[in-house]
Amino acid sequence: MNTTKLFELTHNSDQTEGRGYAIGIGYVTSMAEAKKIVDDPRWKRYCVMGVHSPGTHYYDIRETDVMVFDSAEEFWERHSTEGKKKAALAKLTCEEKQLLGLA
Repeated sequence: MNTTKLFELTHNSDQTEGRGYAIGIGYVTSMAEAKKIVDDPRWKRYCVMGVHSPGTHYYDIRETDVMVFDSAEEFWERHSTEGKKKAALAKLTCEEKQLLGLA
């Protein structure tokens, strides 16, 4: 498993008043590329009422960490109770485990 930082491009579901919810339309791997996209005049079609001002639509970018699993086994290990216990115990030092009576 690895975690990848992605930048989601979103637009408002209510293009008339902007009171709707955010709809994801794609991802890029860097903030610089995301800013290039929303600063481009063609981004106007995703702006409320078509009003676009470069440099002001960065709220249309959401930074997110995405977990990518290589196998079903890796997924279930990460999400199983035993997997969660193992991950929690791995964070403790030997001394902390002894204090808690776990070692």
